[in-house]
This record gives sequence, structure tokens and C-alpha cells, in this order.
Amino acid sequence: MRKKILIGLISFITILLIAIIALPFLFKDQIATMVKTELNKSLNAKINVGNIDLSIIKNIRNFPNITLNIEDLQIIGKDQFYRDTLISLKSLDLALNIMSVIKQENPMKIASIRLDKANIHAIVDRQGKSNWDISKAKDAKSESSPFSLSLKSLILKDANIKYSDYTSNLFIVLNGLNHDANADFTQDIFDYSHKTNIKAVSFSQNNMSYLSKAIVQYDGVLKIEQKENKYTIKENIIHLNELGLLVNGWLKNQADGNMHMDITFKADKSEFKSIISMIPAIYSKDFKDIKTSGSFNLQGSVKGLYKKDWYPNFNITLDVMDGKFQYPSLPVAVSKVNIKSTITNPGGSLDKTVVQMPSISMMLGDEPITGKMQLKTPISNPNIELQAKGKLNLGNVSKFYPLTPGTKITGLTNIDLELKSTQSDLQMKRFENITALGYLQMFGFIYESKDMPKPIQISQFEMKFSPSYVDITQCKTKIGKSDFDLTGRLDNLVGYVLAKNEVLTGNINMKSNYIDANEFLADSNASKNAASMQTSDDYFKVPANIDISGVASINKLKYDELNITEISGTINVKNETAILNATKANLLGGNIQINGVYATKNGDKPTGSLSYNITSFDMRQVFAEVTSVKKLAPILQYIQGEFSSDMDIVTKINPDMSPDLNSMTGTAKFSIPNATISNLPLLEKIAALTKLSQLSNLQLNNTVLNMKIDKGRVNVTPFNFKAGNTNMVVSGSQGIDQSIDYKLSIDVPWSELGAATGAVDKLLQSSPIAGFANNLKPEIIRLNLLIGGSFKNPSVKMGKPEALKGDGTSNSNTVKDAAKEQINQLQDQAKEAVQNAIDSAKRQAEQKAEEVKKEAQQKVEQKVEEQKTKVIDQLKKKLPW
Repeated sequence: MRKKILIGLISFITILLIAIIALPFLFKDQIATMVKTELNKSLNAKINVGNIDLSIIKNIRNFPNITLNIEDLQIIGKDQFYRDTLISLKSLDLALNIMSVIKQENPMKIASIRLDKANIHAIVDRQGKSNWDISKAKDAKSESSPFSLSLKSLILKDANIKYSDYTSNLFIVLNGLNHDANADFTQDIFDYSHKTNIKAVSFSQNNMSYLSKAIVQYDGVLKIEQKENKYTIKENIIHLNELGLLVNGWLKNQADGNMHMDITFKADKSEFKSIISMIPAIYSKDFKDIKTSGSFNLQGSVKGLYKKDWYPNFNITLDVMDGKFQYPSLPVAVSKVNIKSTITNPGGSLDKTVVQMPSISMMLGDEPITGKMQLKTPISNPNIELQAKGKLNLGNVSKFYPLTPGTKITGLTNIDLELKSTQSDLQMKRFENITALGYLQMFGFIYESKDMPKPIQISQFEMKFSPSYVDITQCKTKIGKSDFDLTGRLDNLVGYVLAKNEVLTGNINMKSNYIDANEFLADSNASKNAASMQTSDDYFKVPANIDISGVASINKLKYDELNITEISGTINVKNETAILNATKANLLGGNIQINGVYATKNGDKPTGSLSYNITSFDMRQVFAEVTSVKKLAPILQYIQGEFSSDMDIVTKINPDMSPDLNSMTGTAKFSIPNATISNLPLLEKIAALTKLSQLSNLQLNNTVLNMKIDKGRVNVTPFNFKAGNTNMVVSGSQGIDQSIDYKLSIDVPWSELGAATGAVDKLLQSSPIAGFANNLKPEIIRLNLLIGGSFKNPSVKMGKPEALKGDGTSNSNTVKDAAKEQINQLQDQAKEAVQNAIDSAKRQAEQKAEEVKKEAQQKVEQKVEEQKTKVIDQLKKKLPW
């Protein structure tokens, strides 16, 4: 009996194992097809899916459920987001309820989800469109999804999440997100318990960094009541760096879509060290060793109704009492830090929010800094009161804050500022209601850093405030080798700072003795690390809401290899566009006048337009000193002479401010009064092929070239030039990849072929011209050459030759004209012989005038007949017809 039971048990286990192994094979293809179909049916995006596998054993933690594994999944946007990947992940595991698979239920139940190495980038572009809005609209006839959530666990491992909102300049980055949650979503009431940690959280808005690589630890329990749509926060503590927040309360979604809430929070500790861990610059520098004293109080509440344009009441308090911190390796402390601040709102409109900081003070070493601030009606009419006063010897910063090795900062700063104003008073220019007075000064400022391309020096700077404007009385600056002397006035600076859509206007004049632009471009990558948090773009953006004009005068500017002198012109910055007007300069042995536009308002790359007029530029100098010319016109290195030019182009701009040659379009005209082409490999190759030695070195006189540039390809309209009596016509195109596609026609008088005669004879034998045979030669031979390949390795092929008359027109009746010409010539010779005979007969007239005359006449007639017969016989031999 026992033996039978044992055999039966073994048989059952065997059958179970076979079923476990067989099940995935039975349903794999069906479910894989279902997944791909559902993704494509539901999402308006480009979807790439790697391997799809189904297994019970492979992911044993899901046993007895079947694990659906999807590897290398990518979801890429369309339209304006076609280059942006919304989601990419290495692996996605869905645990499918085994019975729902066996029964082929619709929908199949998903018991757990695990995502490994997920990268998510959510984007809102400048037009307010989001890249995650990719769900296809479903009509009433649409089938339901083949999958449903019956979750008991959700796991994210090593996820990276980015949120980029370009409408509000808001950027959030979560790197190294791990989230492990357990819950039973099949129950009406259950606890959602989770452990969450994030290695680095960064948050910035409007170029202001609020969090920089903060460490987040959040372990908590959330009680979920599904029928009531209520979420109660239980046993929750959130750690941001060293700051712990105890959070309690609840949120409830109403049937009308509104949300009610009652949440309180407070810091779990009162030590000053906890709150300063939220300052990125301090937390990133040896924070564990820092010595602190003092205390703080942070608490708040959010209670009431939240719906569209209606907010619950909230009250947040942060007070710092006698705070102090000092790095153990540095001699000076930051002490006597005292701050009182509250943010309150009674509920309803955000415009009721009041921010109050009635007292801010601290000692930076021996230097006191004091201030206060209040902000009311921040939405409708920002009303601000601000005071700041203090002096600081920047050379002492290194005594209380550990600077990065290689960083140096010195100088003296003074600030004494008082401001009281509302936005409406600024807009309506009611300056009598505005208080704005004081100054900001800086002397002997020097800043050097590995993150900065070149050191910055400000010898003198002063900005004076008044209700209507800010006067920049002096700003003498040096960056690397470049010097700047700025003066001017900024109008509406206070409004620009306080309100989002206010426009900063003004006039700034700049003088400089020398600017080395290469110092700002060569290390353009160095600044990317600092800016990477704020934007995915790496080009220079013209600021919005600025309308500033000015006059620039630069004695000498170096750009790439160019040395430009005596630059003068006007510039206007407006609507995220910089406009150069009538800028004049001397360079490359000549002078130039430029009008240009640099715009960053639309598109993912800046656009530029440029029109210029240049006179008397040295060609070889242009080639040597202008990088783009090496790609667009490499032939200039072989030409000695000057040229003048007019050009109108539009192009995208690269991050280093160079033109994107692949996008360039426009027109150009070059006028060459006198130039010599020598040692051009292409010409040498043509001369070797044609044996025309006069082509090795050419002289250009009063030559005009018209070009059309289309997406980086230069199309040259036909132009002609001469080498002695040899006329040449060139047309075709070339690319920035150095590829060439030209046609060259060479018209050579036959009498001047010289050493090329043999080569041309051979050409006529292989490519005869209709009607030219039996040694008949055209007056002018046209050689047609096809030129391809590249400038470095050109290819030259002979096309079909043509025959021309002396006036350069085509010889379509060449043979007939030749025959007539020979007959006329023979007739002229016969007439001449007749006249000679008559003259001879006259000399003998005295003896036998009549007899000789008759005899001579007979002989002449006979001679004419003989000559005619001879000519006709010769023509018959030459002309078969």
C-alpha cells in the first residue's frame, strides 16, 4: 500500500513538473503576441521590444505564478518628441496569476511588477505639450485590455527619473531610485508598506537650485481604503539628507474629483546641523565632520479642500536660534545665525499666501549680515518689502568654507539696499509709491576655479538703485585676457526680478581693448556639468523678457585664427534674440560690414542669419584663419589674390557658436579682380589628362562667382575665365564633406593645341565629331570634362568634344561650309590664272595679237575645265555622297 502511495506521489510530482515546464511553452507565443499588440494598440509612440519570455522557474520568487519577462523595452515619442525616449528599461517582470493563464481569462491578472534599471524622462516642451501624452483614444467598440492589476508587490530597482518642464523652467532629477512595496490590492482595505531610497535628488527652477543630489530615505505605511478613496499616512518618516520629517494625516478623493486632506509634519530633531544639511553647498563639503551648535524649529500643516484653483489652508514655520557651524580644518565659524520665517495661507487662492521673514542675521567671521523680507499677494500683484545690509571681505571665505582645490576668491563687497514696491506700481510707473534706494559695490574681485574657463576679475563695480531704474556707474571687468568696460542703465530691474512676465529694458554700452573669444569657446564642455541639471540643451540661450540695446566698440577681437580690429556697431537683445546692426570691422586685409541675428526662441537648436559685405580680402589668409572656409571653399589655399563678397545665409548654430554647415542655406557672390591659381592638384590632373600646359597655372581677371548654398552644399552657377586664348566655363557643386561634382568646358583654338594635339586627335578618334573626317579640323575644339570625387582625391573624365567656329558658335554645317570654301578658293585661283594669261597675251599682241588671243583663250578654257574636273574628282574622293 505504501509502495502504491509512493508511486502515486512520484507520478503526481512528475506530472506537476512536466506541467510547470510545459505551461510557458504552451502560452509563450500567444502572450508575447498579446503584449506587442496591446502596446501598439494603446500607445501612439515608437515601441522597441527585445526578448519576451515566459517562465515559472526562471523567477522563482513569483512561484506559483508565471513570470512574463520583457527585456530592453523602449518607448520613444513621435512628432516633436521623436528624438526623446520616454521610457527605457533593461527588464520588466510581470507575475501573471497561473490560473488566469491556464483558463485564458480575459483579462489575465498581474500579481506583481518589477522594473530593473528603468530610465524615465518626462518632458513638457515650451508650447506646453507633454511627451507622455501618448495614449490612443478609445471608442466604445474598443476591446478591454487583456491584463488587469491584482497587485501584491511593486519593485523598482536602480531607476532614474527626470522631469523637465520648459514652460516653468522646472527640472527634477531622481537618480538611483529603489522602491520595494507590498500590498494586497485585491482587498478593499489594506496597508501599502514600502521602503524607498533615492541616491540623489536634484530640484531647480528658474536657474535656482533648491536641492542638489540630496539623499532621500522614506520607509512608511499607507493605509488605503479603496471604496472610500481614502489614504491614511501611518508610521511615516521622510529623511532628506540629515533632516527627518514626521508626517501624519490623511487624504481623501471625493466623487466630484475634489480632494480633502488633513496633514501635519514636523522635524524629528531640533539640532541646527539637520537643517543646514539642506543647503547643497554645505552638505557636499565634509558634512559629517562639521561642528555645529544651536537649534531650529520646523513644523507645518495642510488642511482643507483642494480642487482646481482652490487650495487648502497651510501654515509653515521655520525658526533658527543662535545657529553656528565650523569646519574643523578652518579657523573661522559662521555664527549667530538667527532666522524667523513663516509661510501662511488661510485657504482658497494662492494669492492669499504671505511669506514673512522679519529677521535674518548672521556673522561671517567678524562681518555681520542682516536683512528682512515680506511678500504678499504673490499671484495678482506681488507686494515685496526687502532690506539687506552688510560688508564682506571675500578673501575670508576660504577661512570659514572649504573651497574646491584650485579655487580662489578675493575682493570686497558692500551692499545696502532697501526696497518696497508692488508690481502694479512698477507697471504703472507710480514711482512716488516705490522705495528703491541703496547700492551694491565690488572692488578688487578675483574668482578662479577649475569649473570656469578663465579667471574673472572685477576691479571696480557699482550699481545704484532708484525707484525707476538701476544705474551701472562702472563695471571694469577682465575675463582671462579679455577686458570689458560697461556702463549704462537698466529700467524695471525690480519688476523683472519680482514678476514672471515683466520685461527688463535698458541701454548698456561696452568698450574693450581686446577680447579673445577662443577663451570662452574652447572649454565650452567645462560648464556643462554645472548646467546639466537645469536643461538638456548645451547652447547659449538669449534670456527671455529682456529688451536691452547698446553700442559696442572693440579695438581687437580674436576668434579662432581670426584677428579682427576696429569693431563698432549696435546690438539689441529682445524676444530671446540678439540682433547685430551695421557692425563694421577690419580683418583679413580688408573690411567687413555685418548684419546678423542669433535666436533661441524656437526649436531645439539656435538659428542664425547673417548678411555681410566684404571688400579686399586676401584669399590665402581667409583659408588659413577661417575654419568653416576649409570645408566650404578649400580651393582658396591655392589662389593668390583678393576678393570681395556679399553673402546672405541662414543656419543652425552649434553649442560652440560655430555654424552648423549641414543646415546652412543662402546665397553668396564673389568678385575677383585679379588672382592666380597655382599648384591646384585638380588643375594639375586636368593638365596631365589634356596635355594643355596652360592649365597648370591660371590667371583670373574680373571673375564673378554666384553661389547658392542649400543645406551645406554649395551650388555654383556657370562662370567663365581665360588662360590666354583658351576660354573655360565652370559649373557644379561641392559639399562640406569635400565632395565635388563639377563640369568644366575648355575652348582651345586648334592652332594653339601644341603638345595637346596628339591627345585631342586620339579623343576625336574615340569620340568623333559628326562631319569631321579625312583630317578636317575645327577652328576651335571644346573639351568637356566631368570632375568628381573630392578635393583631396579628384577624379576627371573626358566627355564628348564639340567643334566651334572662330566666334565661338557651334559648327552644325561644318562639312558643307568646308566644301563651299574649297570650291570658291579654286575658282579664285582659276580666275587669277586667266587674268595672268590675258596679260601675257597682251605683251605679245604686236606680233600675233589675234592669233595668240584665240590660242590663249582656248588654253584658258581648257585649263579651267581641267581644274574644275580635278576639283570635283578630289571632292568625290573626300565626300562619298
